[in-house]
Amino acid sequence: MSALPVLSMAVVWLASPAAAAAVEHPVHGSWIVATPRPALELRLERAGDAAAADFGLLVRELARRKMQGATTVCGRYAIDIAQTVVRFTCDDGTVHPLPRDGSAYETTNKAGEPVRGTVTVTDGALTVVWRGPAGTRENHFEPVEDALELRVTVRSEHMSRPLAWTVDYRQAPASP
Repeated sequence: MSALPVLSMAVVWLASPAAAAAVEHPVHGSWIVATPRPALELRLERAGDAAAADFGLLVRELARRKMQGATTVCGRYAIDIAQTVVRFTCDDGTVHPLPRDGSAYETTNKAGEPVRGTVTVTDGALTVVWRGPAGTRENHFEPVEDALELRVTVRSEHMSRPLAWTVDYRQAPASP
């Protein structure tokens, strides 16, 4: 018996969608905040200060308060990267199914304003961009060692500098 038919079947299986689905993307999974709360609060405060640095003193204080809404940090992300869609959940809330074909997913933010989300998946990272009336928020997820680093950049026509910070996540323990 020749090994050629067996080898041919293995090659066909490896090229099949089932085999591709068997290899999970490194960002796929359930993630919880690993950055200690005091360090995270300091990062967010510094990010707000840097973004508001060009404003006058009175406007700077108002801008800091306004930016607090933009610095929302999810305690838990569930990210399911499938072949045609990325399902994305923050703190066990709404599941956002973002199409991988580049088309926008439409939803509303906490203030009820329309927001459009797009997703880009590369071999080692996931980028989700939300666009709304107040500006743009880019969440870039990338594995770093045994953690997941989230780099957030918020831009608005009202700010001369972007609001930017990082948060580290770790794999969430499996549910019982």
